[in-house]
Amino acid sequence: MKKNVPLAIVLILGIAFIVQFFIPSKPSQIAFNTMIEWDLILYVFASIIAVDSLVRHHVIKINRKNKGWGYSVVYLAAALFMVLAAVFSGTRDDSFYMKVFYYTLAPMQSTMFAILAFYMASASYRAFRAKSFEATLLLISAFIVMIGLIPQ
Repeated sequence: MKKNVPLAIVLILGIAFIVQFFIPSKPSQIAFNTMIEWDLILYVFASIIAVDSLVRHHVIKINRKNKGWGYSVVYLAAALFMVLAAVFSGTRDDSFYMKVFYYTLAPMQSTMFAILAFYMASASYRAFRAKSFEATLLLISAFIVMIGLIPQ
């Protein structure tokens, strides 16, 4: 029951918004705009909860001196640095914060996603191992999707 209700809500809303996209009408546009507003509100609260959870996790790891606690110190220092840079220099295109973002954070994120892509490719190969015709088709379709998602 706990799984089915959220899945049913997502299914109903997904179908409704697909219909709204292909058959736009005044009431469906109003519903869509209302959902977008609620989406923003939920996003803000989810972000606050996520940041709180992440900071608590790393503070607890530092206090207990768990394995890798030094990385938690580095993470908290970097997060605080980025917040302070955004507060004091602003977020204009020529600000210090945006320079730090474009020249350090963005390349690091690209590297992590590239590593993740190779990990997923090797894991899917090991999982499917093209032992049957269906597995071969699934492997080929996954490869085509991954190639299609590569930025140009």
